[in-house]
Amino acid sequence: MVGAGAGASGRRWAWPLWPAFALLVVVILLVLLRACGLALPGYGSWHRIGWAFCSPRASVSESERGQERGRALAEQALQLQLRIARKEMACLAAPPAPSPRRAERPRCPPIQPARLMLIFDTSGSMRLPLDADPVDMEELERRWSEGDQQAARRARSLQEAPGRKRLDAAREAALALVGKLPPGLETGLVSFEGCRLRTDVPPTVDKGAVSGALGRLPFDGGTPIAMALRAMQTAMADGAGGPDGGRGRSVVLITDGQEGCRGDPCAEARELHRQLPELRVHVIDIVGRSRLQCVAEATRGTIATATDIAALEAAIEKARAELDQPADCAR
Repeated sequence: MVGAGAGASGRRWAWPLWPAFALLVVVILLVLLRACGLALPGYGSWHRIGWAFCSPRASVSESERGQERGRALAEQALQLQLRIARKEMACLAAPPAPSPRRAERPRCPPIQPARLMLIFDTSGSMRLPLDADPVDMEELERRWSEGDQQAARRARSLQEAPGRKRLDAAREAALALVGKLPPGLETGLVSFEGCRLRTDVPPTVDKGAVSGALGRLPFDGGTPIAMALRAMQTAMADGAGGPDGGRGRSVVLITDGQEGCRGDPCAEARELHRQLPELRVHVIDIVGRSRLQCVAEATRGTIATATDIAALEAAIEKARAELDQPADCAR
């Protein structure tokens, strides 16, 4: 009896432990499920506890999440590339934007050949002595031109006498000038024949031809200065190729006196300037008593003596430099 009573008593004590044991099992199961990814409220951060038998599933889940993120990034990159490609195609299809319009530059005037014409006085008075009194010689020339036979005989005597003549100084001045002209400058030579003109050398770049002709000039006749200036309107406009007004062209008049063929050099110089406003006429005065200051002034040229060639050379070089085109014109 005692044994039976003891067994019954043990069963009475064991029965209340079953609910506690079952509750413990349930708690353990919940913890395991939470650790394996089951989200339950009220468990706080217990889901972070790792268990050995759940680790394969957890690693598989992380791998899937990584692949998912990679696919999302690839999709975003593809969309970005598509947007860029669409923009590039739109730019290629669109018409080009108009470029800012540049202000049109003025056309350069045609460049005519640089040209210098020498008008060389070959009248009879150029054979008079260079050192003779200019006032006395001027009176002698006046009487001589009026037909005074005594004045004519005296002039002839002075012309034939030995010594340095006006023509010597004039030729030396002309040769010095021609020798210092810049290369490429066309040079021509015109002289007098009575009251007419004679073209000794047409415009050429051969300075030797001009120098040779200067040494062979005959000296006799009148002084048609006005006629020579009128002829320059054609000689200097020839071959211009455009309305540049004689730019880069000059005339050098070498003389010992004034008009001797009833012309008006001052009026002809003004007309020459009206026709060719850029043309310059420079005067070399052999005796220093020339009445041709008006010619130089009307054409904005210079006047110098036969011993002051440096001033004339500077004027010719300036005329040569005027050939340069302005920088703001279209070639």
